[in-house]
Amino acid sequence: DKLPDGIRGAAEMSGLGSSMPSLRAYLDAFPRTASEGSEINRRRAFTLFLEFMGEKAERRLDLVTVADCEAFCKWSLKKWSRGTVERHKNSLGNAFRRAVEIDDFMRKNPMRAVNLAACAAQVCPERGADKQKRYPFTLAEIKKLITELPAPWSDMVAVSWYTGGLRLSDVCLLRWDNVNFGAGYICLTEKKTKKERYIPLCAALRERLEARRVITGADLYVFPDKAHFYLGSAAGYISTQFTALLRAFGMVAQKEEKTEGGRHAFAEKSFHSIRHAFVTWGRSNGGFTADVIRETVGHDSEAVEQGYFTCALDLKAKVLDAAADAVQGAPLAYSIKTA
Repeated sequence: DKLPDGIRGAAEMSGLGSSMPSLRAYLDAFPRTASEGSEINRRRAFTLFLEFMGEKAERRLDLVTVADCEAFCKWSLKKWSRGTVERHKNSLGNAFRRAVEIDDFMRKNPMRAVNLAACAAQVCPERGADKQKRYPFTLAEIKKLITELPAPWSDMVAVSWYTGGLRLSDVCLLRWDNVNFGAGYICLTEKKTKKERYIPLCAALRERLEARRVITGADLYVFPDKAHFYLGSAAGYISTQFTALLRAFGMVAQKEEKTEGGRHAFAEKSFHSIRHAFVTWGRSNGGFTADVIRETVGHDSEAVEQGYFTCALDLKAKVLDAAADAVQGAPLAYSIKTA
């Protein structure tokens, strides 16, 4: 009685009795309870898993093994980023969890036993478990992006920079009710961390947003078109757009490379590089403490913050020159013979 009608019907049609559907029948009839964007991602994961399983997809659901799930994850890691595979794993794991805890079809969740980090280390050790170094923009590049990119990208880069490296997701989903012009701050909950943040409206940011307000009128979002794509689970398309612009500006490689298995390589710079650039500039500036920059950007710890800091050679040279000046006059311990 606890089975949803769709799953009960799938079980009966599978020819395996009302108590056990096939893998394909179960996933095809799985209740659509998620939001539109999440449901698209979930169905994508189901489709890929069924494609990978081939004829085995027609077998009983309870015959899916940990080995099947691990092999699927390894297969996927050759094609997509670890973050994408993580989402696929979670979608399938949640479906199998329901099969265990609610529908009583399976004794154990086979996806739960898969160690994705270990799979990544085996499949692509050269990628360091899929952690690729991102590089910051230079200040000259930030200025160029703010002044020369087509709208609304120029404003999006400006908003990110003027807020301390706000992430692409938060820029795309920024709403006008997040902006308090009277009190002089932005209040938002970060999509990634779920943390509430208060960001002061500096004069340059206020000017940009007031100009945007005239353009968007009564729309809910500061960047309506980008919000539409993001909410429609097209965040990847937005990132691809930005990468194409960087390529046109000569800021990333002109030719897109592919890794083993046809997986696209990361561009060395992305929208997230604005965040890297802000941290690098702030910590190299000398006028602000590391704690102030970390709080401005919104990082939880110094360890996280350090991952965003790139020390330029000229700054290192200044440190070494200062170290040399500190012992200036110390004689050489040996003589140098000249010709």
